[in-house]
Amino acid sequence: MLKGILRSLFGSRPIRAPFHDPVLGLLEPAETGWTVKVVKGAETFEFTIGGAGEPDAGLLAHAHDILDDYPSFKKAVKDCVEYESRDYPDEVRAELARLEIDNIALIWPARPNDGMVFFRGSEKDVGLWRCDYIDRKPMGLGCDT
Repeated sequence: MLKGILRSLFGSRPIRAPFHDPVLGLLEPAETGWTVKVVKGAETFEFTIGGAGEPDAGLLAHAHDILDDYPSFKKAVKDCVEYESRDYPDEVRAELARLEIDNIALIWPARPNDGMVFFRGSEKDVGLWRCDYIDRKPMGLGCDT
């Protein structure tokens, strides 16, 4: 009964099932879409892919493009972090230089070329660092503490 009331008030969310992509592997349902861990060389990171009943085809294609030329993507992200932190104190810039890509979120089907990149830092880092990813270019740098 409670489910029926909540559904009538807030609508129903599509039920997400695991989804197999030939490039990314098995995407597991998550709150904002589907996630999958990817290993590229010595690095491990996640993709979060949006969609309704299944991951959006345009967002999957974008993820494939990133993986096809991951060194260029990684360099663009590193260059963005370096540029955006140019006025930070030396110790903060040094910490930011060590950030690693943790999650590439492509979650907006209506904006298949946009997303966000989230980072993982050292154990002493006190925030969640991220940058916007607009028109397939990393830009801006923010931190949630």
